[in-house]
Amino acid sequence: MNPLELKVARIRRKISGKDAGAALGLTVDGYFKKEHGDARLTLSDAFTLTKLFQLSLEEFTTIFFDGELPFLQNSDRDYKFREFAFPLKEARTQAGLSAEEVANTLGLPVPGYKKREDGRVRITLEQCRTLSKMFGLSMTEFNDVFFRSGLPFGKEDLASFTSIIPQKAREINVEASNGCRV
Repeated sequence: MNPLELKVARIRRKISGKDAGAALGLTVDGYFKKEHGDARLTLSDAFTLTKLFQLSLEEFTTIFFDGELPFLQNSDRDYKFREFAFPLKEARTQAGLSAEEVANTLGLPVPGYKKREDGRVRITLEQCRTLSKMFGLSMTEFNDVFFRSGLPFGKEDLASFTSIIPQKAREINVEASNGCRV
């Protein structure tokens, strides 16, 4: 996660730390701990802040994943993971990986990984990044698996991701300082 970019996004939208904290069900101090990187942000936190700040796809990946997700996959290849009860398990199966392989990569015991796969334990942003890379997910698939298709990005948002990944945080800042919405 890139705490500086999270702060920049909040300030650009003129959203107070108190309002951001309230959206996450936290005090302003609790929110600032997350914004400064002193406390973990969960996937549900990322989802809430993406909606609250109305982040672009570039900002979303730069803030929460440091711009490093494998979204260059063919976006027409949509397995419609949301149609399955546990899309994380379906994504793993589509990638041809066993639960043991994935658990070992994440440094978890197999039962611990299976709880995440079954939706009984929350997945951290770090685990989300690792799994996305392991499974080679397109943005559509990533959205289906981790956010149940709830992120506010459409196919038109993927256009800028067809030629260059990762986006560098300073490149986005340069564009934003030139008055462009990123």
